[in-house]
Amino acid sequence: MAMAHWLQAVTDEEAATLRRDASSIDRLDTALSCWTHLYAAVEYFAAPLKPGESVTSAALETGWFHLLSPDEVAENAERLAKLDMERLRAEVARADFDALIDEHELYELELLQPAEAPDFIADEVERLAEFYAVAAGKNLGVAFYIT
Repeated sequence: MAMAHWLQAVTDEEAATLRRDASSIDRLDTALSCWTHLYAAVEYFAAPLKPGESVTSAALETGWFHLLSPDEVAENAERLAKLDMERLRAEVARADFDALIDEHELYELELLQPAEAPDFIADEVERLAEFYAVAAGKNLGVAFYIT
């Protein structure tokens, strides 16, 4: 099964709690959240996104999660909102998936049929853009982790 990237919008208070007690990430369940199996592919084709602060946590299989400040969330929202989706679809359509899997370890591309990939990745970008835009509009940070 492919790894899933989970993003949950957090208040400053929730972020402070996560810094104090990193194991609380295991119990985090906010109303505004988003997940994708294609986060690395989105970043490769769309735009590198602000990763935030890395927090060590034994509660997660990866041993860490990231906390993004409201400013970083706003930057990610702005970056994703500016994307030319037709250009993105064209880049995905031209991509050599085998090379990307081998050279860039974009293993999530194995989940997609190349003919479906342009629309599927564009849809994921739009979902992430909407999530970041809503979180930014509420001046929230984001807790980001992989399961």
